[in-house]
Amino acid sequence: MIAVAPEYFRVLEASTTAGRTFTSDDRATSSRVAVVNQAFVEKFLPDAQPIGARVRVAAPRQPRELRQVIGVVSNILEGDAIRQQFKPVLYVPFAQSPVPLVHVLARARVSTDQVARALRADIERLDSDIAIEALMTLKASFAFDGDYMDLDHMELGKGAAAAPTFAVVALVLAAIGLYAVIAHSVSQRTQEIGVRIAIGAAARDIRALVFRDGMTLVALGIVAGLAASLASNRLLQSQLVGVSPFDPVTIIGALLLLTIVALMACGVPARRAIRVNTVVALRQE
Repeated sequence: MIAVAPEYFRVLEASTTAGRTFTSDDRATSSRVAVVNQAFVEKFLPDAQPIGARVRVAAPRQPRELRQVIGVVSNILEGDAIRQQFKPVLYVPFAQSPVPLVHVLARARVSTDQVARALRADIERLDSDIAIEALMTLKASFAFDGDYMDLDHMELGKGAAAAPTFAVVALVLAAIGLYAVIAHSVSQRTQEIGVRIAIGAAARDIRALVFRDGMTLVALGIVAGLAASLASNRLLQSQLVGVSPFDPVTIIGALLLLTIVALMACGVPARRAIRVNTVVALRQE
C-alpha cells in the first residue's frame, strides 16, 4: 500500500485503464477509496469487476478498514530493486493516510541542478524547519508499447556493489594459482627441457611446450566453469538487472579476460624455461 497525492500518476505518466484516479475531493473526511494497478487486479480480482470492489486493508499500526476501488492504473515498478516483476499495489490518498516521511516527485524539462535549487527554495518558503534528506534523479524509460512506465530503482543494494570486488579477487587468485602450477611443472621438467635444448629445440619450441601445458589446464577449467555457470545462472536470474543470465557479450568477455590472464600467467615460467642452462639441466638427477 502506497499513499500518494492526486498528481502522482500524472507526474509518472501512468495511464488509467478503468475508473478514475484521486482528486482533491478525496479528503480525510470523505469515504475511504483506493486505486489499484493491473497486477493487483490479476492476483486478487481476476474474476470480478474491479471498479466498486471493496478491499479490506490491514496496514501496520493502523486499524483494518474497507476501501472501495475507484480506479485501475497501469503497472509501475514499485520497490523492486531487481526490476523483474510488477508487484500488486494498492494506492490510497495521502490525505487519508498521511505519513511523516514523504518523497516528492517532480518532472521538468530543465537541468537537475535547476530543479534542485527551485525545490529547495520552495520548500524553505513553505516551512524552513522541514528537513530535506536528499535530492536525486529518478531515471525513467517507457516500455515499447507505452502501457506503463519502467522506473529504475534508486538503490540496487550493497551486495551488487561487492560482487565485482569478489570477482576481481577470484580472478587474481586464479592467476596466482595458474602461475604456481605452471612454474612448478617447469621446475620438475628442467632436465627434459635441457635435453630438448641440447638436441636442437629452439626457444619458440620450449615456449610453445610451456604454453601448451598451461593453456590445456585453462581450457579444462573454462569448460568446467562455463558448464557450472550456465547451470547456476537460473538460480541467479532474480539478482540480475538489465542483463540476461545467458548474455553472450558477458560470457565471451569473461572467457577472453580469463584467457588473457592465463597467457600472462604462463609468460614468466615460459621465459624461465627458455633460459635454462643446458649443462646444469643435464646434470640434474
